[in-house]
Amino acid sequence: MATNTNIQKVSMQEKLSYGAGDFATGIVWHVSSMFLMFYYTMVIGLNPATIGTIIFASKIFDGVTDIGMGFIVDKTHSKYGKARPWLLWGAIPFLISGILLYTVPDVSTGWQLVYITISYNLLSFAYTAVNIPYGTLASLITQDQYERSVLNVSRMLFSTFAGLIAGMGTLAIVKVLGDGQKGWITMAIIFSAVGFVCLMLCFKNTKERVKPAIKELEDRKIPFKLSMKFLFRNKYWLLILALFLVQNTGNGVGTAVSTFFVAQVAQVGESMSTESLMMLLTFTKIVPSVIAMLVSLPLVKRFGKRNVAIIGMVVSLVGCFIIFIDPYSISLIIITNVIKGAGGSALVAVMFALLADTIEYGEWRNGVRTEGLVYSAGSFGAKVGTGFGAAVVGWMLAGSGFISGAHVQPESAQSMIMFIFLWLPIIFDTLMIIILVFYKLDKQFPQILADLAAIRESNITK
Repeated sequence: MATNTNIQKVSMQEKLSYGAGDFATGIVWHVSSMFLMFYYTMVIGLNPATIGTIIFASKIFDGVTDIGMGFIVDKTHSKYGKARPWLLWGAIPFLISGILLYTVPDVSTGWQLVYITISYNLLSFAYTAVNIPYGTLASLITQDQYERSVLNVSRMLFSTFAGLIAGMGTLAIVKVLGDGQKGWITMAIIFSAVGFVCLMLCFKNTKERVKPAIKELEDRKIPFKLSMKFLFRNKYWLLILALFLVQNTGNGVGTAVSTFFVAQVAQVGESMSTESLMMLLTFTKIVPSVIAMLVSLPLVKRFGKRNVAIIGMVVSLVGCFIIFIDPYSISLIIITNVIKGAGGSALVAVMFALLADTIEYGEWRNGVRTEGLVYSAGSFGAKVGTGFGAAVVGWMLAGSGFISGAHVQPESAQSMIMFIFLWLPIIFDTLMIIILVFYKLDKQFPQILADLAAIRESNITK
């Protein structure tokens, strides 16, 4: 892993503040990813296939708007920079939309579905307005490969911490707050308020430093069509886009089905409540993930981001097979979660850093720097992938005879829950390994930075 000693280093306060931004979006994102399907089917009583279709259709449309938001970020010029101002402007809409998601009115099913469609898209738009600029910000803070990796680990640690709170605390908090819809709404208010504070910390304590190699191009009005043409000529961007889609589809499947799986295991085992088992499942996956992310930093510095990610996915794949011995064994669930969490975190720790490096590759290849459009791939992949994952779960459950609101499901639905939970992660892990094999930018990156530095120096001396 090469570094550029001429590039300003990032302070610990800035790294932590940057990470806090992903806690803000993550606390809302993780709760909706993990529990929205469960909430709409088991609390509101709606059909899982219908909900899955709404989520997926919304994510496709919203994913397309990510590209537009990326273009807008590239054209933004303010006293706060290109990306930072959007954290300020988008915080309040994001806060409000995160609450509206759970305030489904007590009306006919048709109108409830209309409300869910509108509120879900409002949240998605608000998330886009905040998350695309937030992701872009890392590439504007520094060009140093290792510093970018540290920034990415910081955001992933905060996001993982948000996931830990969401997975372990949501059901328990809802129960304490009165259970039912009232408890869910109050939970959403608390989490959204915390997210707003974290976004303000990120806005206040970060700084944009990176400028284009050719200064005249900073204000050049490049047409959207030409920008998109440059984007799709970036082969490494396309690979990382595919990686984000597959990773988030798998993550969407896993988070959407996990609550159903936990409820089924708790019911069969009769030794632990759904809430307690969900807390255990989350804890045994996320805590090892945090440790593995911290351990991954020195490994990334020595072996490169791509190689560490491949090794991690192989470890995760091994973990997927252990639970087949006995899917209802709490002990094996713990072992599987530890291995999968640790292995998967190696990829999570470097994903956005891999994406950031494609910005310099695109600038080096095309002469134009488009941070916002490049980072739209991350959000596009996250949204469309997660939405598709949730939709897959909804469609497969509906096709298996799942009964909304029923605490005891037919045997066909129980078998389908097990199939989704056990087999689909294996498929997604294998696909990610294949994609990573073709990503070879790590070796080429030092020369690309040197070429861009030479261009920048020649323009200064002119």
